[in-house]
Amino acid sequence: MSKTAELKALHAQFLTEFNEEDAGQIWEQQSQEFREFWDEILPSGEKLSPEDIDYYIRFLDSHAKGIADSDIEPSARSLIPQGSWRRIMQEFKQDKKLYKLVTSILQCDSDDEKVELLNKLYSANTERNRLTGQNANMINDLMFVYSPMENLSILSLSHRYKIIDAFKLGNVSSIKQKSWGEQIVLTKNAVISFREKFTFKNTRSLSRFFYFAPVKELWGKKEVISSDDVDFDERLEEEGFFDIPVSDRKIISEAGDPPIKLLCEKVDKGKLIARAEFQRYYIWDNKPKLKSRLIESVLLRVPIPVIYVAEENAGKELVVDGQQRMLTFYNFMKKDGFKLTGLRVLKELNGKTYTDLSEELQDSIADYPIRVIKILKESHKDIKFDIFERLNRGSVKLNEQELRNCIYRGSFNNLLKTLAENKDFQRIQGLRGVHKRMIDMERILRFFAFTDLTERKYKGSLTSFLNSYMESNREISEKQKEEKTAMFKNSVELCQTVFGDLSFRRWQLGDEDDANGYREDKINEGIFDVQMYGFTQYEKRDIIKKAMLIKDAFIELMTKNMAFIESIEKGTYDTQKVKLRTEKWFQKLREVVGYPENDRRFYSFEEKKALHDANKVCHLCGNEIVFIEDAHVDHLERYSEGGKTKIKNGKISHRYCNLQKG
Repeated sequence: MSKTAELKALHAQFLTEFNEEDAGQIWEQQSQEFREFWDEILPSGEKLSPEDIDYYIRFLDSHAKGIADSDIEPSARSLIPQGSWRRIMQEFKQDKKLYKLVTSILQCDSDDEKVELLNKLYSANTERNRLTGQNANMINDLMFVYSPMENLSILSLSHRYKIIDAFKLGNVSSIKQKSWGEQIVLTKNAVISFREKFTFKNTRSLSRFFYFAPVKELWGKKEVISSDDVDFDERLEEEGFFDIPVSDRKIISEAGDPPIKLLCEKVDKGKLIARAEFQRYYIWDNKPKLKSRLIESVLLRVPIPVIYVAEENAGKELVVDGQQRMLTFYNFMKKDGFKLTGLRVLKELNGKTYTDLSEELQDSIADYPIRVIKILKESHKDIKFDIFERLNRGSVKLNEQELRNCIYRGSFNNLLKTLAENKDFQRIQGLRGVHKRMIDMERILRFFAFTDLTERKYKGSLTSFLNSYMESNREISEKQKEEKTAMFKNSVELCQTVFGDLSFRRWQLGDEDDANGYREDKINEGIFDVQMYGFTQYEKRDIIKKAMLIKDAFIELMTKNMAFIESIEKGTYDTQKVKLRTEKWFQKLREVVGYPENDRRFYSFEEKKALHDANKVCHLCGNEIVFIEDAHVDHLERYSEGGKTKIKNGKISHRYCNLQKG
């Protein structure tokens, strides 16, 4: 098949799977909301919190925080860290000159004027804020979201160059010699010129076409995915959590072209897991025409998108991307498989099952080779998790816990599912059943991870912290399940008894306009962690008799202590924030309840004073600790490793130094 014929077939296939009309309307509506933010809210004197800004970042980035639970359709994966987006939005509020210049770019209709303005921005912007990055991701993203019908959601210049080169849309080497502004405008126009041969209703659908899996294979094919890609490096910067040697920063993969019948046989034998638990539904089950057209595509020899699988232990493989296609093949070839319907080309086959087809057509389907790329088990676990996220192209983006539910299946994962069904736990979360997106399971996972490892072993990446914990506890014994279940239920019941409907929520003070305070409805994850974690060392009898005092102490902490408030408001899983809020709450509990009978983790004030009187020098910075209120006592032999809370095992430091050490 010639490349033109192949593109024509892919174009037709894409249009059957992608609703251009709906996509255009969605982006017109979203653009209007983003424009209101840009034109009215951003330049106003209204103060924007990080959470306010995060809402609008969801329009700009498919990996923005909270996007999984949002109805927003993001433009693309912008490869810009969340913190960078927040900083640039605050910079736009503060730097009116910069804001006006970028606004003029967003509103400009003339290519020549836009080039001039972009080059002016490139020269004027000397801050390291990613606004004028080499690949122009940030400015291209802003232009698209502001005017989605005129701009591309292909944000990266490097991607545009690959597309232009692969489809002969312009002279790449010539464009690369131009100014930054010219490169942005010329690459956009070159990619849009593809519409001269293939019709698209808007640039959004044109952009999506180039990321349609079989089309991307033509210009961006990779079988070994390295962390040296810009995409991975941006991930490192955003979360600051992988400290992986360069030699390990790769996915080890293996490509093959097995026939459909062999893949189905592997499913029957349990060697290929097509219906992964994290992809809960076979969503094509109620789309008979879509299923039938996939079979028709096989009979017509139209290229089928790659299926990605992950190698597991015992010779098993798990479908990571391509579940719907794999299940369609499997279900059609079964003895009682579905009937074909809605075929456009092979209309004479409508109403027929696989067994109704001629032997020749059956063989044509059974022997059709499917490109399968296997991610081998030797691949680095954290980078493999990142790849699983990249391959997650479904209409509903899977969140991290849904991915863990797939990758780390085992007795511990099953326990998380069971505990999520606890009615008391559901009640205090405000749920009527288990959370459809496994948010409740991740909360339970965090509870066990922080309880078992303690916040002392937390190093600033929640993703890596939870992944490692799930991997190391993948299979647990019956005794461990019983112990964890008892500990979980104890904390849930105590939270319900002590905090009631304030469990896991913030209490906000009133103000001069209205002295009445109020409870926030949304669960605060930082509060969830410390409330659940704090009760693990106590018996019910210790807590219940002082329930009201404990509740008052927590309300006081989250309304008066600014350090604690900041730790639950922003940067929630920054290393220092996690340690600080845990320490603050544990200290409060000790003040109200006292130390647990058999487990004293924190030093008493008397012990701290004795250490301070004996030696006022901070063991971390070497300077004098002037005030005892500024002193923190740590264990010489770590508490998490069995060290006792005794004076001879204590070392004194500044609170600040202790929090900064990580």
